[in-house]
Amino acid sequence: MNRQLGKRRIIKVISVMVIVTLMMSACGSGDASNVEEPSATTAEEPNASNTEASNMEDWEAEKSLITLQTNLDSVGGWLYVYDLEESDATAEEIQESITILEKRVKKRNHDAAVHQDEIGRIVIELPEMEDARDLLPIIEAKGAFYFIRQRDDNGNLNFSEDMGSLTLKKDIETMLSDGSIPVTGGDVAVVKRVFGTDSFNKNAPLLDLTMTEEGTEKLREMTEEAYQNDRAYVAICFDGEILCAPRVQQVILDGHVVITGLEDAEKMESIASAIEMGEMKVTLKRAEEKYFEIPKDDEE
Repeated sequence: MNRQLGKRRIIKVISVMVIVTLMMSACGSGDASNVEEPSATTAEEPNASNTEASNMEDWEAEKSLITLQTNLDSVGGWLYVYDLEESDATAEEIQESITILEKRVKKRNHDAAVHQDEIGRIVIELPEMEDARDLLPIIEAKGAFYFIRQRDDNGNLNFSEDMGSLTLKKDIETMLSDGSIPVTGGDVAVVKRVFGTDSFNKNAPLLDLTMTEEGTEKLREMTEEAYQNDRAYVAICFDGEILCAPRVQQVILDGHVVITGLEDAEKMESIASAIEMGEMKVTLKRAEEKYFEIPKDDEE
């Protein structure tokens, strides 16, 4: 009798184990063959300490300008940090642009410094400057100064007047490659900043340009072509903006040009400085800025 009860208990336990096993294998899909073994990836749960370390590395890579080493803490002034829009800029192009920037800012602030930080941004320090706003157009201008033909060799318009404003019909790279831009800022030998009477008989800022010997010949050829082509227009363009587009009334033989239509003295200075110091090879995009308070002299 006891032996029969023992056998029944063993059979019951085995039956329960079989049922539980079947239920576990069929869980979720109804088909045991669809149950996948946990992969090595899913078996590893993210470690909180690893995530924290990764976040710290990201923070270090995206340092705020507040953490940059600078002497502005002691003397005060402005700090500007710029990203480069060109992701494929070479080290040579970046260094050449830094040299141009140094010339631009040191003209106004002899102690200014320009350098590249550890993550590739360009940093400009302007010590002891309380207000640097009027310097920003000079810093941030790429300095692309061009004389553009009205039409290319195929008769296509390079610029036109739309809704009362002059606009480019093609991008600068295309016009440079197809010969529509025969004269550039590199062909200018002397830039003079003057104030004189504009087309509206108002006292206005003007730029008086004298070309190099080579630039004089380029300008002569360009204006001669325009004059012979029903006195066509020539656009004078700076950083993608058409400053003016005079109609060529005569061939310019002496390489001398006066540019009108400038908004104000700041615009005049921005263009003049860019022509004098050359076109940047990279385009700057302001990322951060910070003002460091200039220490006050202790009163005795």
